[in-house]
Amino acid sequence: QQRVRRNRNGPRQSMSRRFGRYVIRDETTDELGRGAFGRVYRAFDPNVNRYVAIKVLSGSDPDILVRFQDESRTAVQLKHENIVKVYDFDLQDGIPYLVMELLDGETLETIIKAQKVAGLPIQLLDKVEIMFQVAKGLQYAHSENVVHRDIKPGNIMVLLNGTVKVMDFGIARVMDKDGTRRTRQGDVAAILYTAPEQFSGQDADKRTDIFAYADVYYELLTGEHPFFGSDFATVMYRIAANEPRPIREKAPECPAALESMIHRLLVKDPEIRPDRLDEVVLETQPVLHRLRRERAAVVAAEVEPLFNAGDLNRAQIAIRQVLHLDPLNQVADRWREQIQRERERKAVRARAEALVRKGHEHLVARRFKDALQSFESALKLDQTQR
Repeated sequence: QQRVRRNRNGPRQSMSRRFGRYVIRDETTDELGRGAFGRVYRAFDPNVNRYVAIKVLSGSDPDILVRFQDESRTAVQLKHENIVKVYDFDLQDGIPYLVMELLDGETLETIIKAQKVAGLPIQLLDKVEIMFQVAKGLQYAHSENVVHRDIKPGNIMVLLNGTVKVMDFGIARVMDKDGTRRTRQGDVAAILYTAPEQFSGQDADKRTDIFAYADVYYELLTGEHPFFGSDFATVMYRIAANEPRPIREKAPECPAALESMIHRLLVKDPEIRPDRLDEVVLETQPVLHRLRRERAAVVAAEVEPLFNAGDLNRAQIAIRQVLHLDPLNQVADRWREQIQRERERKAVRARAEALVRKGHEHLVARRFKDALQSFESALKLDQTQR
């Protein structure tokens, strides 16, 4: 499917590659990422005139193909704002591929690394907002009897508008011949988000998703994975036997209720561990409400200096942010009315000044009647502002 043209005066140039009707214009420049399960490319769908993402899976084992078709049918049926949309799936020369919406954002893995390495802090509210959306997406999938099987930061995408998408439902099952999470001796990353019961051969279910979700949450809040080790055996032992350190030791700003909830999700025994994320959603809502109100109060305090400096545009942007976080914020509501009055006053003043200038032009041209009319109109506008 891939054709290469040789340039006499330089290196070879890649030509387009097709998967069904979807066109990858250049495999080198259009590659978006790669991993253990395959590669992801940007492609064009001429039928609907849009760009999509195509995940091309590795391998063409017959068992993989059967699982691929089963899991892909399920993924296509998942319709939720916090789950990546899967548009299509098929085989190309025996190679399975998935067609998904093209997302503009960063994975949570990238965000966490930036927090650790580059020292780019993420505010607590933003962390909780991210994981709240992940919980809602997973809750929906579980309500449809769909288990993700590979929840990790690399499978969570944070879009530029703040929307969070969970990706790659069922891919782990497709690629693992025995139906469990793939692990390779020495590959620490492969097991970091594994639930302890999976080491004894139990299959992945909703509770293993929830354990992995709590792993990610803990790491996002503290900057450290709860069971990290330098080698495979150490990580495996810590997941199976060690209790994670209290979150508030590393993140004292974390509310106690949130810390308690996450530690409950990290319980070793799956029979005791919560098996429903709707409780997580409910418990998180009051925490989010408080954090949003706190952030709103901080932003609201910025409005008055902006107003006094005459920067009405930035003041209005700040007010919108406050009311998005806290729709009942009375301070922002008062400032919104005051800014609206100030905008109207400036508009009227500008109109009056324009009429005065026009009146002077009429005077110079000795059009006295027109000049009088302009000055009278300006005077009426001025009187409306008193």
